Parts: sequence; structure tokens; C-alpha cells
Amino acid sequence: MTSDKDKFIASLVSEHGLPLEKYLARKLDSPEDAAELAQEAYMRLHRLEQPENLNNARAFLFQVATNLAVDQLRRRQLHFKFLKSEKS
Repeated sequence: MTSDKDKFIASLVSEHGLPLEKYLARKLDSPEDAAELAQEAYMRLHRLEQPENLNNARAFLFQVATNLAVDQLRRRQLHFKFLKSEKS
């Protein structure tokens, strides 16, 4: 049996999945990372008690994904700084 939450998330994925991944791929310059972060954004949305009651679920989804992308970019930057310091 599929819950209302699951149906709601599935409709978000079908409606916004491709645009979200394209948006993230532009930010991250990596389609693979974009797909992973999009999946994580949907998982975070699913963890909410009633995501179907959000006023603007699309905006919430894209904001969560943006925050995840910023975190990913920060981790990359730290990683590259570490690698650079190891070479010196």
C-alpha cells in the first residue's frame, strides 16, 4: 500500500526530477554528483512528517538541493586544499 507521502514524493520526482538534476549538474559540474544530491534531497523531503502540506514543495526541494550542493562544493574545496598542501 502506498501512502499519501509516497505518492506526493513520486509526483515531485516525476515532475521536477530532471530539472533538479540539470540544475545541480550546472552547479557541481558533475552529472553523477547531481544525481546523488537530488536523491538525498528527496530523502530529506521524505523524512518530513507531512511534506505534502508544504506551501511550495518545489521551492523547498530546490533549496534543500542547493544547500547540499553548497556543502559538496565546500568539501571539494577543502579536499583540494588538503591535496595541494600534501604536495608541498
